[in-house]
Amino acid sequence: MSSWLRVTEDDMAAQQLRSLRVTLLFTYSGIADARVEPVAKSNVTLTSLATACRAGNRTKVILYWRPIVPGWNDDTATMARVLDAGRAADAIVFTGYYHKQENADYLRSLGVEVPYGDDFDRRKVMPAEIDEKVIAAWRASGATAPLFRKTSCGVCFAHGVPDYNGHWDVSELCDICPQAQRALCRDAHRPPAAGQVKRILTSSGTTRRRWWTAGTCGRTASPSSSATRSSTSWDSRYGTWTCRTSRTRTAAPCSATSRTRGNGPTWQRRGNG
Repeated sequence: MSSWLRVTEDDMAAQQLRSLRVTLLFTYSGIADARVEPVAKSNVTLTSLATACRAGNRTKVILYWRPIVPGWNDDTATMARVLDAGRAADAIVFTGYYHKQENADYLRSLGVEVPYGDDFDRRKVMPAEIDEKVIAAWRASGATAPLFRKTSCGVCFAHGVPDYNGHWDVSELCDICPQAQRALCRDAHRPPAAGQVKRILTSSGTTRRRWWTAGTCGRTASPSSSATRSSTSWDSRYGTWTCRTSRTRTAAPCSATSRTRGNGPTWQRRGNG
């Protein structure tokens, strides 16, 4: 899961590139099991991270804390070690594990206990309780490097620019973001006008689709009188939006099931998947 690339003082000469915003992201999970993290038996990552932090100026350094997996590296001591490693970084980004069948099969063949059973998915898995645990550990550590859930958020904070991926105002993402960065993203946010959305839909050939408010599903009629129904909801396990689409013989709206991050509010967006 980690490369063996070593960063040296000479490598940091990239700071001379005045027309580029350079960001170095160092993946460090704190996992000590070499079957999962072969690089764990060396200090390459930690040494490179420290080197980059010492030399960093224009080049920004992000500690990419991933994957965080129950039973692998979610204990208090490991979390404290990772947070200590990232004290001098410009930001810390954390996320979960890609629970794909090929990943699970390989790790299990090595004798590694893999959580989540056979509930495979293309997205990273981040249970709400682990999310809460990470944030609590970060706050308790006294770390000054801010914590983010999305890579683009950490990178943009480090360079002092608004998030280019448009995560603004999703409370399940932005609630831990520094106030100054929230203000930056808020001021740069430009919701598209209805006319712009219509032009985009028209140009992409999707003008027949209908958009429903939160709590309902989009539907698209077809010549066979069947319909495509899809629900979009916040999924705290994956830390992202979930869209489920199914074929049905009726076009009646259906209720969209949503999940929350911890005890926070339920959020849904408009969409037809």
